Amino acid sequence: MGNDRIEQRIIMLAMIAASISAYMGYTVLLILGLYKIFKSKPLGMNFICKKNGLLCSIIVYLFFQLIQTQYTFYGLQAFTLIILQIVAYITIRDNFKTQEEYGDLINILVLGSIMISVIGIVQYFYLDPSVVPKSWIDKTVYNIQIRVYSTMYNPNVLGAYLVSMICITVTAIEEMRNRLFHVISLCLCSICLIFTYSRAALLALAVATVVLTALKKNKRYIIYGMIILILALMIDGSNYTQRMSPELASKDSSIGYRLEIYKAAMNIIQDHALFGTGLNTMQVYIDQYSTQIKAPVFHGHNLFLHTLAETGFIGFSLLLVMLGKAIKNAIEMVIYSQNKGIKTIGISMSMFYMTLLIQGITDAVVFAPQYAIFVWTMMAISDGIWMKLEKENRQHRWWRYEG
Repeated sequence: MGNDRIEQRIIMLAMIAASISAYMGYTVLLILGLYKIFKSKPLGMNFICKKNGLLCSIIVYLFFQLIQTQYTFYGLQAFTLIILQIVAYITIRDNFKTQEEYGDLINILVLGSIMISVIGIVQYFYLDPSVVPKSWIDKTVYNIQIRVYSTMYNPNVLGAYLVSMICITVTAIEEMRNRLFHVISLCLCSICLIFTYSRAALLALAVATVVLTALKKNKRYIIYGMIILILALMIDGSNYTQRMSPELASKDSSIGYRLEIYKAAMNIIQDHALFGTGLNTMQVYIDQYSTQIKAPVFHGHNLFLHTLAETGFIGFSLLLVMLGKAIKNAIEMVIYSQNKGIKTIGISMSMFYMTLLIQGITDAVVFAPQYAIFVWTMMAISDGIWMKLEKENRQHRWWRYEG
């Protein structure tokens, strides 16, 4: 078995492990990183710097962040996890070469989504409501008893993950060889999403269905969205009606909670505009900058404010460049590839980035380690395919085949 195949198998194992436990997933990625360092020359850094100056810039800046922060332990935690995510990204981007190999990886992600969804659905029926944090429920406004979180540790993070997987499966079903497998994933992810009661995730899914209907000129996506709405009302109509009510939302403690976090984050940005406070330090600084929030808050509940607060203007600029490049690559896959399967993956990834940005307005779940491992994997799939598309100059039969 060649090195590429070994690394592919390790990545697939990491995705399955991460579906069960984020810690297990990162442990497997650590093994992958050590393996790549062992076989790389010189100094084991070739695999990081190869073909991507932007990644090198990000790593250098993150290392600077680690040095300049007052909270080195927190920074080291985040730095280590990001390096492992980058190792996974580069491995997928460089070592998966054929449409079949990417299809196998997507099937592994779909299998993981089935596992995560089943765990979440079981939680809905069997989890003791007393163990659910009160801040997730807001019983002064709603009558919700349970919000599931599966192996993602938080219902909003789970909601973001489920929407990203739905974007992949709902657009790819007609192109996949094993459609039943993907249909099962779509059904389970959709049901589990309802049980999260995540408004941001449901809004992102609603926008995605409308956009997909316009792009593919097919009513099936609107029909799917209507089915989700009907299921939500059938399962817990009164609470969903309340939760979507603007009047009740204004009384929701989570709204005031977020506004207070935004206020603290903007004050942090004002004091640390250029370099930020350092990776993984919001849990310390929000408490210092807010007179109302005392519990640890691990992210700024807004993708852009969080990035500015922790990494400053430089880190924020690097994030915009990275996201802009990834979105551009996904769109070019749709425009330039004449292969229906590759074009479909491009549409799926474009929808994924769109929903990520929508949810980024009210959450920064992309920085949650349990979700970030999948975010980097999806980015690697779209970037890897785009790089091969560019290399072949849209002439190789792998891209042009219409099967």
